Amino acid sequence: MFKLYTILSLYAILIQLVFSDDFLILSHPESVAFEASKAVIPIKQMKHILRAVIAESVSTGAEFTALKITNIFKIPKTAYIVNVKLDSTPDYTALGAKAQYTIDGRIPGASLQNVFKFTKSQIFLEFYKTSKDAEFDYLKKLLTKAKVIGGDEVVPELQKLLTADVVEKITVDIKKNYIVTHISNKNIPLDFSKLNDAITKIKAIAGEIFVALLTYGPDSSIPLTENKNISTITTIDPTDHRHYNIPPRYDENYAIIFNIILWFMVAFSLSLYTMILAMINMDPGRNSIIYRMTATRSKKDI
Repeated sequence: MFKLYTILSLYAILIQLVFSDDFLILSHPESVAFEASKAVIPIKQMKHILRAVIAESVSTGAEFTALKITNIFKIPKTAYIVNVKLDSTPDYTALGAKAQYTIDGRIPGASLQNVFKFTKSQIFLEFYKTSKDAEFDYLKKLLTKAKVIGGDEVVPELQKLLTADVVEKITVDIKKNYIVTHISNKNIPLDFSKLNDAITKIKAIAGEIFVALLTYGPDSSIPLTENKNISTITTIDPTDHRHYNIPPRYDENYAIIFNIILWFMVAFSLSLYTMILAMINMDPGRNSIIYRMTATRSKKDI
């Protein structure tokens, strides 16, 4: 009974540690549609949603009925995502989001940056208040090269956030088909209301490409007197299966590929065996006159 009470107490503490994280759709082309839904999105489903938005293949285990593809020929080729670590409860009213969903499953203290690890980063840049203009100019060139609509106009908005002491650090993660901007503060609390103008401008500049806002936090502090072992959980990446004694999600395509290879090898082996057997028994001149004239004959003594 005491063990059960202890487990329930720890579970209650964990529930209080993580506030709901949010996924807001700010802009999207007419080729996709997002329906209103109060269903909570498990964090492991986020990568499938982001893949589906740009028409990449997703696992059969993906579940998000609010996303509809209306025109497969005009799917956006690039997704621009702003990822913000919050220090207080935000007000999203001024952003005019087209849809808003709640994300569940993040471990206390963990970052939502791990959501984007499903695809490899091509370039990862960090910007601070002390960053030079040349660094921002380089980012403009990269966004232009990546064919991001309005990319050169987005960079000045990010630079303003740093110079105005609103944001301490901005990282830009450029991936194939994805541009992810991480915004976070370490020393001073982040006032989300001061980001509204910048995010709204980014939304307007981006036009018809997919633009989304992903926020997480704030997380309440873990009291050390309660249980010291709980703090070790925060270092675990929730999307990395190597931390758990379980394999990654099974894909039904594995069985299909295995059967294709298996039956190909069976057919190939039988064909090869048949050819070898035929070549061993093959004698093209067996019934010819030359064969009969030159063949050694055995004589029987009378």
